[in-house]
Amino acid sequence: MEDVLAVYARPYHPARPVVCMDEVNVAVTNNGAPVPAMDGHLDPYPAATTGNEHPRV
Repeated sequence: MEDVLAVYARPYHPARPVVCMDEVNVAVTNNGAPVPAMDGHLDPYPAATTGNEHPRV
């Protein structure tokens, strides 16, 4: 782990940029049925995502 931290601690060099590769480019989709609100409580997220907006995670 210390080796990874040492890489990020290096000074900026335009010919050798540091790029983070630990993220995965995967779309989050809503595949399940919505959970109804409890009695006496309003739905905190009344509108479902349409695919054109950021999902609520």
